[in-house]
Amino acid sequence: MRRILLATLSLPLFGFSALAQSAANPPIAAPVAPATSTAVPTTLGPAVKPLSLAPTTTVPAPNSLSVAAPPAPGGNMGTDTPAAGANSFTESQARSRLEQNGYTGVSALKKNDNGVWQGTAQRDGKAVSVSLDYKGDIITR
Repeated sequence: MRRILLATLSLPLFGFSALAQSAANPPIAAPVAPATSTAVPTTLGPAVKPLSLAPTTTVPAPNSLSVAAPPAPGGNMGTDTPAAGANSFTESQARSRLEQNGYTGVSALKKNDNGVWQGTAQRDGKAVSVSLDYKGDIITR
């Protein structure tokens, strides 16, 4: 009799504990094995595009590479005109940059309306007109 009474009273306790567990602590899912397929899922959202492994540019063969000579110190990287833009160099910084690139006797530096520092200097014993744009490129004439 005692066992039946104990069994009857313990049944509701087990039922409540099962309810409490499922409501407060959801069961932990089993770990998912990594996918072995390289297929791209087709259920991607509109902002996500699948990664394409196809090459987008071609690389020339090693024998067809041509190497251009580096620009002269203080050169303008292939342009004959200074780039217009908001120049953040001060006059002393512009003068220092010119001197670091081999120009001596830098004088008459003025910033024009395009934000380009212009003046005169000596280079290899010759008087030249110099311009320094906002990128730091030096153009000589």
